[in-house]
Amino acid sequence: MRGFQMGPWTVLPERGLLRNGDDEKRIEPLVMDVLVALAVGDGDVVSKDQLVQAAWGGRPVTDDVIVHSIAGLRKSLGDNARDPDYVENIPRRGYRLKTPVIVKSDGKAGPKAALDPPGHRPRPGYYLPLLAGFAAVIGIAIFRSFIPDSQPLDDGAPSLAIFPLECAEADKILCYSVSEELISRLLNAQDIKVVRSRDAFPQDPAEETIADVLRVNDVFIGELLRSGDELYIKASIQGRRDGSLSWNESYEGKLDDLVNIRSRLADDVVTAMIGETAEAAEAASRPQSFEALDAYTTGQYEFSIRSAGSIRRAIELFEQTIELDPNFGPAYVHLAYAYALLPEYTAESQNLMYEKALQNADRAVAVDRSVYGPAQTVYGFIHHKRTQWTRATKAHIQAINSSTVYPLSHQLYSRLLASVGRLDASLVEAQKAYEIDPQQAVLISRLAMAYFWLDDLDNAEIYFARSNAHKEYEAGVHDFAYSLFLVRKGDYDSAVIEASAGLEKAGLDSSWVQAVFEGMHNPEKYDEAHRIVEQLSAGGHLVANAEISLWVLLDDGERAMSVARRLQDSGEIFEAELMFIPQFAVLREHPDFPDLLDAIGMTEYWASIGCAWQGDFVECGNETS
Repeated sequence: MRGFQMGPWTVLPERGLLRNGDDEKRIEPLVMDVLVALAVGDGDVVSKDQLVQAAWGGRPVTDDVIVHSIAGLRKSLGDNARDPDYVENIPRRGYRLKTPVIVKSDGKAGPKAALDPPGHRPRPGYYLPLLAGFAAVIGIAIFRSFIPDSQPLDDGAPSLAIFPLECAEADKILCYSVSEELISRLLNAQDIKVVRSRDAFPQDPAEETIADVLRVNDVFIGELLRSGDELYIKASIQGRRDGSLSWNESYEGKLDDLVNIRSRLADDVVTAMIGETAEAAEAASRPQSFEALDAYTTGQYEFSIRSAGSIRRAIELFEQTIELDPNFGPAYVHLAYAYALLPEYTAESQNLMYEKALQNADRAVAVDRSVYGPAQTVYGFIHHKRTQWTRATKAHIQAINSSTVYPLSHQLYSRLLASVGRLDASLVEAQKAYEIDPQQAVLISRLAMAYFWLDDLDNAEIYFARSNAHKEYEAGVHDFAYSLFLVRKGDYDSAVIEASAGLEKAGLDSSWVQAVFEGMHNPEKYDEAHRIVEQLSAGGHLVANAEISLWVLLDDGERAMSVARRLQDSGEIFEAELMFIPQFAVLREHPDFPDLLDAIGMTEYWASIGCAWQGDFVECGNETS
């Protein structure tokens, strides 16, 4: 505890300090606890149970928490997990220090000593930083529970929450059309923060702080009335604090003139918000008839639901829009979005759907240059799924820097960043998508996953719960990720339910799930679980993501790697982002993992953008992602 020498490093536990000549590094208290425990072992293998007792006081923790701490220690020491100089992983046994420890007090090699027995605690001075850290975490958690999710609002910056227009149920698509045009125009203006609310503006005075919850200064509200072919729209912009009117206007006209009515309304709102009219979109960006507008808007509404049936209906409606108006670029873009994402919800052929998506993205740009930016999201997503990392990155960057950026662009860019190991950057993009549309289930789910991949279990739990509240959301990837989260939390019963639901949505057998999940935490049932997964694999009854994850959760890195290799050899790949999450440490620790990264072009891609694999994480310049 007073300090020791380990190769070129002087370790000062009470100060949380590593020193190598003039190089000093401060490390987290828990990571230092782990290093001290390994040093006490003095070259002997220290089991995971011994590490838990010494560093976590015997509190239950999962293996990936230990792996994360070991990875942090290796990073601080500049150690390589594949060919370590300091910390060696002994499979199924634990870890050991390869470098001899010289105790500072007498200058001799430290004697082998038993690790701290249950109930023993080092001197209070050593744990003061640790206690302070816990206090800070608790304080932050309490503070977060009373404030909104995003950064503090700049009251001087224009920001507007768009609430749905009040209207009859029969006219909900008309109202949705007005909101979509307004949001699109505001996103195009760029100088305004815009947030969509999918709930009606609350009438209860106790809920007047809704704009604070959505992190905006002002709210847009209104109503739409229709009598036969006659339309009447009344709308206003109100201050979030006092309800004061800053803009108020009415619009009347015929139903078949809705294209122009909603365009005038959007122009007026932008002018009211930033003092000048947004640049007019090209004529081709507006549908030329009410019939085309109606089909397109209904398609957008169906696409936003994100279920197998709704995406198929959206495809039909976007194709109908194109028949009515062959020069309307946004219809081609959204048709491309729908084709690209359909395999995420169904058993449709990826290659076939991707080709249709690319064809429609090409046609979109050919007929309407103004949709070039949104179309890049299609190219970026498909290049990503085909492991063309450089092309995918270039396309996504063009998409998020275009004049109009939809939440979908941030969401799919978040997926790419996670798939190349840049988990911190992935979270940032997920947050951007969520800020624009905080009630869209697919965006909430993406944010939950982004937090989970970073092992931020508190935030992950919050957003998984919010996404789960949207019962219409059918993405199997959500059930899959949520079941992984529940395993991480140790709630195996709930994990079984979620995994079964995901398999059933895909039309797959789920009768084996209970027995396999029991084997993950019950050593007596491990062999049976292993045998079941072997049989499922041999029979071709597991999709790639499920199979590789089951082997990982059963701590069989060799089988997990064999699946990854099999997919790579066939030109396919499982969801790459799984490779970099804490739970997949057993795959990353496999000796062939660097070769796998080479084979899928990841190593070359990292080198091209100034990043490199450091054994358990990706480091980009001076910033680790």
